[in-house]
Amino acid sequence: MRLQPLLAACAVSLAAVSATPASAQDYPDGPLEFIVPFPPGGASNLIGRAIASAMSEDLGVEITVLNRAGAAGTVGATELSRAEADGYTIGILTSTPLLMRPHTADLPYELSSFELICRGFDNPLILTVATSSGITTLEELMALAENDPAAVRFYSEGPGTLQDIAMNALQEAGGFEALGVPMTGEQTAVQNLLSGVINVAPITAGTALGNPDLLTPIAIMSRERVPNPDVPTVGEVLGSPVIYSLTGAIVAPKGIPADRYGRLVEACATAQGSDSFNEVLGQYSMPPVSETGAGFAEALTGEYDAIGAFLSDM
Repeated sequence: MRLQPLLAACAVSLAAVSATPASAQDYPDGPLEFIVPFPPGGASNLIGRAIASAMSEDLGVEITVLNRAGAAGTVGATELSRAEADGYTIGILTSTPLLMRPHTADLPYELSSFELICRGFDNPLILTVATSSGITTLEELMALAENDPAAVRFYSEGPGTLQDIAMNALQEAGGFEALGVPMTGEQTAVQNLLSGVINVAPITAGTALGNPDLLTPIAIMSRERVPNPDVPTVGEVLGSPVIYSLTGAIVAPKGIPADRYGRLVEACATAQGSDSFNEVLGQYSMPPVSETGAGFAEALTGEYDAIGAFLSDM
């Protein structure tokens, strides 16, 4: 009479013990979806597809890339934030929909709506001038503004955009004044640099280095120097860091199980080190990335908070 209940209890206990590790080991047991909030063809789309492919190899399952373009990336970001938090939907979000628009628009998400897995790319802004201008250093550029604030005119995509925030932070750190000229896109900025409408543009490496006979990089808004272009960081010149970049974050909806989050972090770290992924970054003159997990989440939260603080003071 006593043996049967005892055996039943043991069976239940063994089932419970074996079920816990099995659930962790079984993830993922099916395909994942990877949301890219931009149309096919652009850098964010191609980099997103490259890291999704590399993560797929490590996870051992297919990852289907879904382009969900619209409203500067916020359509895809909204869909991603509302997806089931089971680890089967992830994606790449860039600076505009993830770090900036939540501060300036009424959106159904903010940074805390996502689990931050790893950095997908980091593309520091490079202060670039027309070679024909004769300007060769950031100090020379700032000297133009000593008597006439309108003498330094810079590329912006409008108030509250990354370029606008970056250049306003530069003015504050450097103690000078400059005039933002709104325009759309880096190629338009290059045209306006060459025609003299503006005399400095905070642009990314792909554009700055793609016109070596016409454009001269003079400083980079990164924490450390990069091999190309080999120019000083703004922090080296001013003694105070001014760090701004177009960044991409691999994220998941908030609340996925901790073991699944950890597995995604592992897969992303492996992808970051893969030759296939770094070959795609190299096509856009972007440096390798390595930030993952809690350290990456802390760094990105700091960027988010700094942008919010700056916008609130404008």
